[in-house]
Amino acid sequence: MSTLNRYRRDATRARLRTRTGQALLAGPALLGLVVGALVTRSASGAFWMLLLGLFAGFAVIANRAAAEAVRRALGAWGEPHGLTVVSQAAKPERM
Repeated sequence: MSTLNRYRRDATRARLRTRTGQALLAGPALLGLVVGALVTRSASGAFWMLLLGLFAGFAVIANRAAAEAVRRALGAWGEPHGLTVVSQAAKPERM
């Protein structure tokens, strides 16, 4: 397993342990369940919308974890080479 995959897995697990991560997973799933039940008026439609919501929530968590994994991998590689990972630039003030 590559270092990047290990960092991605660790970041995903860490995000799933937080309240924000749990809310990102449960929120779209519950919303999908309610909307699916109201729109389709069937249990199977609500179930499939629940699964779609779970998938969407996990996709958001995985995307954020992948960004964190790349940041950590670049930091680990760049440190011995004299490079540092910097945070995003500050947004300019309004004119």
